[in-house]
Amino acid sequence: MRKIPIGAAVNAQQTIASDDVKQIGAGFALQGDWIKVAAPGYTGYIFSSDVTKRKPEVKNEFNGFVYVDLLGAKKSTRVEKKKQPGATTNSAADYAILETTEYANGTYTMTTYDSCFDHDYTFRHLTLPEAYHHMISGYSGYDVGLKGKKLQQPKLIARKGNVYTFTCGFGGRDAAQDLKLTVKANGVITISSYDCT
Repeated sequence: MRKIPIGAAVNAQQTIASDDVKQIGAGFALQGDWIKVAAPGYTGYIFSSDVTKRKPEVKNEFNGFVYVDLLGAKKSTRVEKKKQPGATTNSAADYAILETTEYANGTYTMTTYDSCFDHDYTFRHLTLPEAYHHMISGYSGYDVGLKGKKLQQPKLIARKGNVYTFTCGFGGRDAAQDLKLTVKANGVITISSYDCT
């Protein structure tokens, strides 16, 4: 057994069909096959739901947490202002600001309103395992306690149809709430959360 660094490239030599699944929680599992891989100094097997053919961007958080970003190359950004439902004045508090950034593999929209922020990712080109790993990477972090650092990842707490609700890990977005991954009928996968200051 060997750990491969996040974002490291491996040479896939063979795919071995499998009925195995990686169980995430009750009612949610990632299906996959076993891939024989080679890297300098060793040959081994990796479950396919834990790898991607896309080259991820590896980033570092201020707290030392390393994570992968599967959005891909940035294409464009637009900002729009929308009046909140039920708003009765034209004050700044009655408007939400939507900043939408298009990437090669998806779209990220941050909506700002009344000191709160909605975060919405829409993936049209990622598989469910890729979107799941993007989510846990972006919403995980280290819990620093008396016994040192411990990685905390989002945990599945509920499923309703194709909507999966997770806890939020430490670090990343500490104040994030209502973290959801939704698999839509057209193959689009969304990740959403919100936080307030």
